Formats: sequence, C-alpha cells, structure tokens
Amino acid sequence: MTLIQPVLILILLCAAAIFLLRMRSKLMDRLIVVAFAVTGTALVVSPQTSTEVAHTLGVGRGVDLVIYLSLLGSGFFLLVGFSKLRELEQQLTQITRQLALLTAEDHGAEHH
Repeated sequence: MTLIQPVLILILLCAAAIFLLRMRSKLMDRLIVVAFAVTGTALVVSPQTSTEVAHTLGVGRGVDLVIYLSLLGSGFFLLVGFSKLRELEQQLTQITRQLALLTAEDHGAEHH
C-alpha cells in the first residue's frame, strides 16, 4: 500500500461521515454518499480495477475514466444546485409578495 492510499481513504471516510452526521438529507442522498464512499475506497485500494473498467468501456486509462465521471457528476450536481437555488428564489419572491400584501392590508385597516 502506498502512502497516499490511507490518506485518500481517510479523506473519503471523513467526508462521508461528516455528510451523514451533520447534513439533514433524504435517504436517497445518504445512499448515494455511501455508494460514492464505498466505490472511491474500492478504487483507492485496488486502482487497477478502474483501469480494467476503463478498458472495458473503451477508455485508455482508469484515471481518465474517473476524471470523465467526475466531470459529469460535477455538472449534474451544479445543475441540481442551480435548480434548487431557482426554486428558493421563487419561494422567497412568493413569501415577500404575501408579506407585502398582508402588511398593506394591516396598514389599510389602521387608517379606517
């Protein structure tokens, strides 16, 4: 085992533990994090596996496959994040409008 392998495994396990212990999340989110942690740990322990899978899929090297999948995953999570942000902005706008109408009604009732 090389020096980097235990370090990478520790980082993966700590990141997964922090997510699972600190973040309120849905069961599916937790399962995805556990799957990523298990897969990442397996690839760190047995790096030749990524090369074998890469060759099976027609990619030259295992590290290239990991980079491609990481880029696709990052893009997906960016889209999900932007979607959530947009949803929150719409909810905030709706709440602000409702609050403005309620405040206007209260002020109108005070003047009568």
